[in-house]
Amino acid sequence: MASYFDEHHTKDDEEDERDLMQMQQEYLQQRAQEFYNSMHNIKPPTSKSALRDMEVVFFDKNRDKLYPECPVCQDDFKQDEQLNKIECNHLFHKKCLREWLERHNTCPMCRHELLTDDPEYEEKKLDTKDKSRKKENVFSMYS
Repeated sequence: MASYFDEHHTKDDEEDERDLMQMQQEYLQQRAQEFYNSMHNIKPPTSKSALRDMEVVFFDKNRDKLYPECPVCQDDFKQDEQLNKIECNHLFHKKCLREWLERHNTCPMCRHELLTDDPEYEEKKLDTKDKSRKKENVFSMYS
């Protein structure tokens, strides 16, 4: 006589188990990558919202004499070409900047840091900028 589980074990159960194992593996890989990044001080990429909301400007040879070429690919900008401008006012080809910021959270020219989607990294950034903030947090824990 077969057990209840033998009779009700279906292929869907095996697929569910495989899906669960795959999700667990992806989660573990993500956590391992986060741990590696924190140990080696690797910064996360720019946030998706910052990439989406990037300022678009049109190149003007008369106005933008200081930066006539893209710092990433080093091709000259063309008159009225659409470019991205980041917070530090540097200009880039849209494709060049997007490819860079999908891997980094800094301006390729001056290393100005942009927003990330990593809350722990953003918290650490705030703590580093404002040492008194860290002390307030510690004191608030014990008061």
